[in-house]
Amino acid sequence: MKSIYFFCTKPWVYLTELPVLFMLWVAMIFNGQSEEVFKFYPLIIVLSAAVIFIFVYFFRVISISIDEIRYHGLFSSRDSAFIDENKTLLISLKPRLRLGLELYGDAGDVPAFDWMKAEDVKHRDICLFRGKAIGGKRSAARILNFFSVPKEEIVKATNDGFFYEDDALLVKSERKNEVFQISIQFKTTLT
Repeated sequence: MKSIYFFCTKPWVYLTELPVLFMLWVAMIFNGQSEEVFKFYPLIIVLSAAVIFIFVYFFRVISISIDEIRYHGLFSSRDSAFIDENKTLLISLKPRLRLGLELYGDAGDVPAFDWMKAEDVKHRDICLFRGKAIGGKRSAARILNFFSVPKEEIVKATNDGFFYEDDALLVKSERKNEVFQISIQFKTTLT
């Protein structure tokens, strides 16, 4: 199944690997000059494992497919939610190339907690998925293109007050405080 991916970790976080890589490089250079039995091989193995661990620990990706939005990564929350009828994907374009992705859905008719009244629950959207990724207007355009919004409408989507509707989608954009938001409401379940 086709998906689009958004990297969540800032690239400068991987600068923490530089001291470990430097120590690994020094250990490999002076390994031949060591007079010990095992030389620097234990240190080389531990430093190599540290480099791999740091990369895997910080690696986080959000994938969006036609029917699901999901976090990927060994140490991520692995949160996921299904995208289907009557749900809204909210794309927030924040300063410094930060992209907020949220999926809202109807709370349903049954109260989630005993103390809630049944009338409190009806027609209230709750957040089913929340994630942050790296991206800006081009990333939002990729999402709109993925959900088959026409290209001429994608160009207009970055303007405040944009509105587009077809049989499957309802797309609106607006500026709230300092954050520009594009909401994609799914009228039907996409296949």
